[in-house]
Amino acid sequence: MLINGVEKRNYYIKPFREIYNGYYDTTVVSNKPERKISMNYGERLKILREKHELTQADVASYIGTSQSYYAQYENGKRSIPFERAVKLAQLYDTSLDYISGLSDDINRKPH
Repeated sequence: MLINGVEKRNYYIKPFREIYNGYYDTTVVSNKPERKISMNYGERLKILREKHELTQADVASYIGTSQSYYAQYENGKRSIPFERAVKLAQLYDTSLDYISGLSDDINRKPH
């Protein structure tokens, strides 16, 4: 396939899909065969919250929402906005990759 006069081979380019209904689903862009990544981030949010001995109300207050709304994130009934996902990663000192399921390493890596 020619793109701008340059031959491109074996690259799979798929659009980014948002976090929806508790599942993060995207296709990796690389020269390797495509792979799907799917993870229920609600389960990870619950594990992190319990590890830090916080209530849903505590976490909801920190990210600026109600307890019932936050519970819907953990239950996978509502999509989580990016800004709130970032706040959760900061609260738990972990990465967005861990929360979204792209990584199984719970510890944030130093940059």
